[in-house]
Amino acid sequence: MQVKHLLSLAALLMTSACSQSADVVYTNGRIYTVNEAQPWAEAVAIKDGKFLVVGSNADVEAVTGSGTEVVDLGGEFVMPGIVDAHIHPYENYVQQEAGNLLFSDQLDADGVAAAIREFAAANPDRQWIRGLKYGFGAFPGAKMTKEWLDEVVPDRPAYMVDESGHNATANSLALEIAGITADTPDPPLGAIDRDPVTGEPTGYLSETAMGLVGRHIDRPSPDAYKRAMARSLEQMTAWGITSFIDMMALESSIDAYFEFEAEGRLPFRMNVALAMNEYTDEVLTAQEARDYLPRAVERATEKIDTRHFKFWADGTPISYTSLLVEPYADRDTYGSITMTDEMIEDAIGYLGQGLGGHMHSITDGTARRVLDIVEQARGQYPGQVRRFHIGHSQLVHPDDYARFIELDVVAEIGPAMWFPFGATPVLKSRFGEERAARYFDIRAMLDAGITVAWGSDWPAGTPDANPFRGLEGLVTRAHPSGDYEGTWGEPITLEEGIRILTMGSAYAMEREDSIGSIEVGKHADFIVLDRDLFEIAPETIYDTVVKRTVFAGETVYQGR
Repeated sequence: MQVKHLLSLAALLMTSACSQSADVVYTNGRIYTVNEAQPWAEAVAIKDGKFLVVGSNADVEAVTGSGTEVVDLGGEFVMPGIVDAHIHPYENYVQQEAGNLLFSDQLDADGVAAAIREFAAANPDRQWIRGLKYGFGAFPGAKMTKEWLDEVVPDRPAYMVDESGHNATANSLALEIAGITADTPDPPLGAIDRDPVTGEPTGYLSETAMGLVGRHIDRPSPDAYKRAMARSLEQMTAWGITSFIDMMALESSIDAYFEFEAEGRLPFRMNVALAMNEYTDEVLTAQEARDYLPRAVERATEKIDTRHFKFWADGTPISYTSLLVEPYADRDTYGSITMTDEMIEDAIGYLGQGLGGHMHSITDGTARRVLDIVEQARGQYPGQVRRFHIGHSQLVHPDDYARFIELDVVAEIGPAMWFPFGATPVLKSRFGEERAARYFDIRAMLDAGITVAWGSDWPAGTPDANPFRGLEGLVTRAHPSGDYEGTWGEPITLEEGIRILTMGSAYAMEREDSIGSIEVGKHADFIVLDRDLFEIAPETIYDTVVKRTVFAGETVYQGR
């Protein structure tokens, strides 16, 4: 009876589909659907922006009318649109649009110095020399110092943020303006790095200590945010991204999204998480975020879902501002979280209001504390708390794997640092051998049944949001560039990697019923690639080029 019922339902759906003509059909493709019930297809038909038929050429022929556009894929490889569960669309370009310095990728210390000097010479009237994204590998211990920066910029205050965005270096003039001396106490949830002998500040600032300087620098204008986001969104479409979570939204960026939508320039579905404890004081204060959150929530639409918040629950293990279950291997400290009791209570209250929750968590002690928060919220507000999202999940204790499933928490992995890179020696020294072996233990998390999502975290810690860079790293655990030897961690399969970049991230967005796979009734978001990912060497996945990006049935990007 059950089989007959399913066959009858399938026949009914096909009959219904055949009663209407598709807007467009794509034929003769090699289509990987990420639908476990139907992994492969030859053709798709699209009606009103959704998949009407997924099947063979003959299947779509039945809904091909006189007005239907027919696109012959010629055997090209197709997969669902990429879903980036953690990205910062304005951040890569906003400082540049505001007239500040954006370092190019992979500069060593000499290259960073040359870029700063060239920028300073070209901008003699700028009061501050501000730069973004210097690399971890450019300086010993991943730390630029004020002495080094003083030599490069001796005559103006200078402030350089590292590629994580969680640490920055100020020169002596900037420290003086901020009033930071040997007697300045560390601010709550932040750290002022000090010379171990003299106690003098080295210029290296972490988390909220960045705000001691950042609050003296003018914020970019709303127009700068909009120009920056336009550049990023165009690039994201070329990478095949069709849905994403903006994991550090501001009033200016939310305004820009709605303006783009009104202008017909927003080929994305998105969740927008308001930044609640942004730590640099260059973007917004915690009180500004609290005040704006209710107004942001009221603006939510199906396409732009603003009913989300984001807290940074820790910083980075590089600066010991992440909490470990056991002490750091190279210092007698467990580290710390970067949320006050008041922030934790706020987060629990927001969860109780049914808002989507997201938290930055790098290490195992922080992840455990975040899981405690979710558990407390579920106990305090039964039936009110939605699916929760832990961003990064670079180090999770195996004892906590089961709690992810019990509490419906997604482990989002990113940025793509699951292979040897510039900061690997520093991280290994912080964790010690045993814990370093568990770094980004994606294989174990999948085996435990945890839903894993992908977030590029672009531009933090990564040169781009190209999903194929990350996908190659997932299936090889080697650096795609070949610049670093060896591997770090256990690989996963190509099928698992693709699922993480699509359905896993769709699940993190709570949109798994409408995006993430090529299935009848879902939004027709997909990409056409220049190669079949299942027919190439894994070491060449990063070379993949997106030839076409389709959003809601419309081609929104077409390469050469």
